[in-house]
Amino acid sequence: MGLDLKNELSHIEKVIAPFLESDGVELVELKAFGSGRSQTLKVIVWAKGGLDLNAITRIARHIGDILDAEDVIPGSYNLEVSSPGLDRKLKTGEDFRRAEGEKVRIVLEDDSKIIGTIISSKEGTVVIETEDGLEEVAVKKIVKGKIEIEF
Repeated sequence: MGLDLKNELSHIEKVIAPFLESDGVELVELKAFGSGRSQTLKVIVWAKGGLDLNAITRIARHIGDILDAEDVIPGSYNLEVSSPGLDRKLKTGEDFRRAEGEKVRIVLEDDSKIIGTIISSKEGTVVIETEDGLEEVAVKKIVKGKIEIEF
């Protein structure tokens, strides 16, 4: 029986984080699923200004090389590296920070909705510029947040 990737996520994060940070890339999420020979490690990364396919490919190769050199994951596994995508859900203060400058739609605990552009996100608070002015919202009061895709 092989290693269960789900139990190794914090160790994997410690091993790949220095490379990502040195490359100006943030680790958004690390997931593992599957079992045995069909285990998959999914790495979701973000960089200001976005990541194109060439950057994602380079990052994936480097992460794979690091994990193999450190023998963090013995045996075979699949590695998926991607960016969060435009339709990602915004849940944490970090998610809102990464979306600064983007138009968003959020739903609060009281079911009220705010649509506007994120001006800043720090210390558990998001500042959104709406048609009516600036609104300051505590992240913990946000039930749902999503980037508004404009065509």
